[in-house]
Amino acid sequence: VQNEHAKMEETSRNVKDLWFIKQRISNACGTIGVLHALLNAPEPLRQVCIRPNSWLAFFSADCPASLTPTEKAERLERDSTIRALHDEATSDESNQTDRGSLGDQLNTHFVALVHVNGGLYELDGRKEGAVRHRNTTQEKLLGDACKVVEMFMKRDPNEMRFTIMALAPTTVNQN
Repeated sequence: VQNEHAKMEETSRNVKDLWFIKQRISNACGTIGVLHALLNAPEPLRQVCIRPNSWLAFFSADCPASLTPTEKAERLERDSTIRALHDEATSDESNQTDRGSLGDQLNTHFVALVHVNGGLYELDGRKEGAVRHRNTTQEKLLGDACKVVEMFMKRDPNEMRFTIMALAPTTVNQN
């Protein structure tokens, strides 16, 4: 079902300000999904999520949106810090995964749904580019993203293994 849907999708390339990376590291979709979510977050949220002088701050500075998805992937592949962190996480006995190989058939996968310049994009590092699903705003992103997730669920109605996570700022009640 997913392969049939993939044939129908059109990918968007060179979308201004959209940060997209190609996944060329096996079983790294969680890492890729987090990078897609955080590096496309609105600036106020990025300032809260990305600590100065952290690995993510340096990687973000080294991999601007203007690089091609493959150039970003090459920089990630050469990064010894993230390789060590990924290997540590996937080799821990409490995890149910390992690095595997790129050709492995996987039953689960992570993607990110983000708002950039008025569009709702699905970012999946296995694809050639971002998939634009519809117009949206930052205020309507959650509801519009839920409609996309509902579409995913209809593709395979018997699949129950999914998780949804929203990265959103908190509101402090001033009362």
